[in-house]
Amino acid sequence: YASSDPDSLFEPRLHVDADVVLSDLDAETMACFEKFRPYGMGNPQPCFVSRGLEVVGTPRVFARNHLKFTARQDKITLPVVAYGQSELILELEQGRKDALDIAFRVDQDSYWGKKRMQLIAKDLHLKAHKEK
Repeated sequence: YASSDPDSLFEPRLHVDADVVLSDLDAETMACFEKFRPYGMGNPQPCFVSRGLEVVGTPRVFARNHLKFTARQDKITLPVVAYGQSELILELEQGRKDALDIAFRVDQDSYWGKKRMQLIAKDLHLKAHKEK
């Protein structure tokens, strides 16, 4: 029966709640997200997309297959964690504006008691370098 359905029906899809710029994500926004917890089956955590990001600093692999890097849009920089996507480390172009689009959820990283917002990548789209 399923063989009569088009192949596109079985391709994974990512639901995105909103297109945002990184400057939209601040402490007030995080406090608002906290009001909707706990996230789970009937209450999924919001997924956002931000376009035209620049990779800054040196990306690194941790725990064998996870990727961590910093993304910038205008003057806002935020850490990004991409679980299971370490193979992309060689494709990330540092310092090129408009190199990357990211679909993500927002999370807080707590390091030595200091909380900082981070993006947990659900999907990365690396843009091809434009030839002049």
